[in-house]
Amino acid sequence: MSASHDDEIIILLKEKNIHITQPRMFVLQMICINCKQVFSAKDFIATGQHIDRTSIYRILQLFVKSKIVNKVPNTKGIVEYTLHQDFSGKPMFSNNRVYMDNGKT
Repeated sequence: MSASHDDEIIILLKEKNIHITQPRMFVLQMICINCKQVFSAKDFIATGQHIDRTSIYRILQLFVKSKIVNKVPNTKGIVEYTLHQDFSGKPMFSNNRVYMDNGKT
């Protein structure tokens, strides 16, 4: 992860008034690196990082509340998440770049 990319993540967290922590940075970095269409908490837990399951779920809930990701319930009963999109359909993260919406969505 490049320094400028980390800077963009920090800017996004600050614009959303989210306190910057290593676990939150890690989750956003994983989202940027993988750029998967849909992901679950298990995707982050499986990385082997020293972040407990509860923290992962709390971070994802915070990101849902802050409109960084959206919850996507499925028929299996597993909550998955997708990157938040603004009204133009542009995702917050695309091609490993972070797009700011300045809270206007």
